Parts: sequence; structure tokens; C-alpha cells
Amino acid sequence: MNRRIFTRILAATTLAGMTGIATAQTATVLNAFDADIEGWQIQFNTDSKVVAGPTWDGVGGIDIDVTGDGGTNTVGISDAFNNTGVFPPTGSGGVSDFYGLDGLEYDISVTTTGTPGTESIAFYLNGRGQNFSFGGLGSQSITTDGTPATIVVPFSAIASPDIPAFVSAVPIYGIQVNPPSGDTWTIKITEVRSYGAGVAERYLGRFNDTNINGGLDGVRIGYRADAIVNGFTADPGSAGVGFTHVPGAGVDGAIEFIIEENGGSGGPGVVFFQGIDANTEFRSRPLDLSNYTRMDAVVSCDSTDGSTPYMKHYVQTTSGFNFQDDGAQTVNLPDDGQFATYTFDISALVDMNNVQRLGLEFGESASGQTATIRIDTIRLYSLPSSVTDWQTFD
Repeated sequence: MNRRIFTRILAATTLAGMTGIATAQTATVLNAFDADIEGWQIQFNTDSKVVAGPTWDGVGGIDIDVTGDGGTNTVGISDAFNNTGVFPPTGSGGVSDFYGLDGLEYDISVTTTGTPGTESIAFYLNGRGQNFSFGGLGSQSITTDGTPATIVVPFSAIASPDIPAFVSAVPIYGIQVNPPSGDTWTIKITEVRSYGAGVAERYLGRFNDTNINGGLDGVRIGYRADAIVNGFTADPGSAGVGFTHVPGAGVDGAIEFIIEENGGSGGPGVVFFQGIDANTEFRSRPLDLSNYTRMDAVVSCDSTDGSTPYMKHYVQTTSGFNFQDDGAQTVNLPDDGQFATYTFDISALVDMNNVQRLGLEFGESASGQTATIRIDTIRLYSLPSSVTDWQTFD
């Protein structure tokens, strides 16, 4: 397959000096409780145990009191659904993106009114999926004499065949406790953070799994839906509207859509999420793409009039949905119906640990004409440090 490289790759020394470029997925502090409880809540309490809190301790932690009643069920204590912690910040979206990371760390202590000893607390999160599935992270021992501890909670405990995908869209994470009957535990959490070296490659679209909204991998129209035949009437559209899955196209399946000129300004923006069939767009973002310097798009074009529509990448970042693109990386797609790989340099983009939308914009074909676009793959990766310049290659 021919690879069309239309941007010059910067020298490795220049890349290393650019602000915001990391060599791995970004592990970060999620909750530090510097000013409030950051939305932490009692998520479930089936036995109706006596619970107080969470309350802010005024210095950088939260306190939750739970009294055991002899019941067998735990009390679930979790972060907020809407990301009100340190990261992602308020308003960024509905999930945390832990793709490629190894787990979570909790700075926590437990003080009991009973006899101090060694007890267990469990950890959990809700993972990727239409309704977000429960992911148990196992139990850990802790002394109940108030001694602070750092508990490492690996994602490897999750019963999922694809853990990186499972943790790529996490709406909540938390702990489960069940004190002995009559004992009251004061649970103090001072910090929660993610950890792990991460990965250097990530696919946002392979379009080969028909279980993810019919093979469309959650793709949406970001704007100018009127420029796509059968596009949704609102922007962004619902997942998959205006797109068709073509199982035999490309390597192992592709998506197809048709762009047309209808008097509008600019072309449609096609948004790629994590291959997640979420019931709302809010539950698909933000993404953490901070460790990637390149994006490959494997695309073909077949126009009815021989025109060559343009294509360029874009992102929208932070809760302000700040739009970024690079017009210098615009390419005209050849009207040959053949798949080719186009590589975009995304190393200079900022706030890539808080990406609301990543996509491709396509220019409309000539008035009254249409162009059929197929996309086989969307891949992000880090450029090897030994490469300083790439040209067209096979």
C-alpha cells in the first residue's frame, strides 16, 4: 500500500523540546481535594447503613463515616459522573480515559471506633460500553488504626478480554466498604491518581468489529451534517448516522459516506471516538492523546465528476472545545477509489490530554456532484526518535 506523506517530519531533537509532548500515555492526579470533595458521592448503599459524608476536611482530603450493621452488602463511594476532579476538569465530558495505563493509586486511611486491626476494602470502576459495565478491581488489606497507606490497584484484576478498551471510557471509579457490625469507620482519601508507562500506539477506528454499532466504531458527524448524504440534522449527529459499514473494503472493513455540494460553507467534519457505542456523545470523551505525535488515516475517494475533495485533520480540546487544525497539512484526495495512508503531524497541538473530538474535515465536491469516501483505519502513534525525515515509501 502506498503511503502518502505530505508533511515533513521535524528533527527528533526539535520534537523532544516541544511543550506537551510525552513519551507515554499520561498518568496524572485525578483527585487532590484541594478545595472541596470534587463531586465524590455515596453511589450505592443497599443495606441502608448509617453513612455520613463525603465531607471536605479543609486541608486536602475527604472523610466518609460508615457504620457496620451486620449486613452483607458494601457501601460504594465513588467520584462524580461528570469529572469534577483535578483531571479531567469540570465540564470536560463524562468519562476518564485510562487507555494503556496500568491502574489507580489511592492515598487512603481507615480509623475505626472498634478494635483496630487489618480489614479489607474493595475497589471498582465502571468501564466502557453502552451502559457502562461494572469492573471489579479486587480487595486490598488496610489497617484500621488511621495509618495512611498508598494502595496500588491494578487494572489487570478486571474480568475483561480487552482491558485497555474497557478502561478507555470510565465514568466513575471508587471503593467499597463494609465495617464490622457496630463499628464506625472514618475513611479518609487524600489523593487518587492513575499510573503506568502507557502505550505508543492507539487505534481510534479499525471498523472491523460489527459488535460496535454495526462496525462503525462510534463514528459521528462533527459539523456540517448537511454536507453528508443522509446525514443527521444536528451537529454532532448520533453515532453512525450518515455512515455505512462495508465489511469487505480495505484490510478488514471500512466505513463509507458520501459528501455533496449543497451551498454550504466548508466540508463536513467526521469525528472518531474510541470505538465505543455509547448512548450519548458525552460518554465518549474526553480522550487522552497526549503521547502521540502522528495520526495515520487510510482513506479512499471516488468522485462522480473527477474532482479531488480536500481532507485535513482537526481536534477540539478542553471544556471550551477549542478548535485546532493545520491548513498546511490539507491534502486533495485522488479520484481513484484506491486506499492510501495519509500521515498527519499532530506534535504541535496543545491540550492533547483533554481532547473532546478528533476528526477529519472533507471538502465538498463540485456543485451537484458527490464523492464517496471510505475510511479503513485511524491510527495514532509516536514517531520513533531515530527518524528525522520520511518521504513517500511502500
